[in-house]
Amino acid sequence: MMRLWGRKSSINVQKVLWCLAELGLKKGKDFERIDAGLHFGINNTPEFLKMNPNGFVPTLEDGGLILWESNTIMRYLVSQYDKNGRFPKSIAAQYGSEKMMDWQLATLWASIAYCLPRPD
Repeated sequence: MMRLWGRKSSINVQKVLWCLAELGLKKGKDFERIDAGLHFGINNTPEFLKMNPNGFVPTLEDGGLILWESNTIMRYLVSQYDKNGRFPKSIAAQYGSEKMMDWQLATLWASIAYCLPRPD
């Protein structure tokens, strides 16, 4: 079973959860979500850091594959689990999505993150 480490309050974990839902994958049946990060801890343990040396969430384990970075995780999920063709396969549609994910990461998130309070 796939495992996703991360707390539901993380915007990056929320993106991955949304992607899983769009693909029709169900928590408890297709994947397990493990609370990690901030007050849950876990992400600073030696076991977690062995999977993800950055110590951030989300982190996904699927079989022997371990991924971090929410946009990378979503790209992987779509390529592996879109069996019903929900996501378009055309180059134009794919790169339209890629453009928006890169914009969110490089432009939108950078301006929002600067204003957010830092956790203690």
